[in-house]
Amino acid sequence: MTIYEFVKQRRKELGLTQKELADRATVSVSVVKRFEAKRPYNPRWCSFCKMAHALKADKEYLMSECEWPEQ
Repeated sequence: MTIYEFVKQRRKELGLTQKELADRATVSVSVVKRFEAKRPYNPRWCSFCKMAHALKADKEYLMSECEWPEQ
């Protein structure tokens, strides 16, 4: 599973909209939308950590178990 797929799936499991996730993670809705859309995007590490926390996901697990795009 890609990191993008995980974020979208987990958000839906928690019953959150993109706006609700953005609010919980204190990031902009465009960050969430771009991340889920798999657009060429290089998110800031702090944005990723905030989203992982809002999704109640372990960032170390996400870093090691999810597929990340090639830079």
